This record gives sequence, C-alpha cells and structure tokens, in this order.
Amino acid sequence: MQYELYGTTLEELKQKARGLLTSEKEPCAQLKLIDSMQRLGVAYHFEEEIRDSLNQVRDVVMGDLYTTALQFRLMREHGHPICSGVFDKFQDGNGRFMDSLSKDVTGLLSLYEASHLGMNSEDDLEEAKNFSIKHLMSLAGKWWKDSGFKKT
Repeated sequence: MQYELYGTTLEELKQKARGLLTSEKEPCAQLKLIDSMQRLGVAYHFEEEIRDSLNQVRDVVMGDLYTTALQFRLMREHGHPICSGVFDKFQDGNGRFMDSLSKDVTGLLSLYEASHLGMNSEDDLEEAKNFSIKHLMSLAGKWWKDSGFKKT
C-alpha cells in the first residue's frame, strides 16, 4: 500500500518535471534545468526531453561566460557537436581570456567544468582550464583572507 503511494507520487513528480522542461522556452533556463537534473541524478528519467531541449538550443549564441560554458559542457556530455570556438568572444587578440572575467565566479566555475571536455587539438580549452584555475584560486585565497579564518 505504501509503495503504491510512493510510486504514484514519484510518477506525478516526474510528470511535473517533464512538463517544466518541455514548456520552458528560454534557452538559458532550459540549460540550467538540465544541469540541475543531472546534478540531482534524475536526468536519466528525462533523456528524450533533454535531447529535444539540447537540439533546440544547439545553435543559440549565449551572451555570458556562464551560459556559454554550460551550453558547451552539456552539448559535449550528450554527444552533440560543438566547437570550442564559442569561447573566442571571451578572448583577446592573443588568445588569452579577458581579465574582466576574473571576478565572475559562476562563469569561471562553468568554464572550468567545460574545459575538461576538450580534445587534444583544442589548446584554447587548456588555456580556459589554466585561466579558470588561476582566478578561482585567487578568489578563494581572497575570500579566505577576508573571512577572518586563521590558517592552522
């Protein structure tokens, strides 16, 4: 009896989540929802809807570092072709990431995760990894210093 109740509740929740994913039209919100489902470990329930959503946002150009890196990571994780050139707009003429990105914590974290999906010939993703590590470590050190914690 109790199992039937849980089973019914689970199916209702899955239908609500499925409806959320299929009704969301904003590309950034779709990506965030897919990312949340993956992090929660429930994405396997919605593989078809996730595939459809990623097909919809495949050619959308994202504006900020966070959503560009999120789109890149999700597309690569799900086997969709995407070029590392999507990060070119965040680089200067020398192929280095712009210093103005160094305080964007969510963007840096997203870039760091995305950089792990590079292939051997994608040196720009190695640069992305080094850039994000450098600035995340710097921000963490500043936070630690400003927090008042003392090293032991």
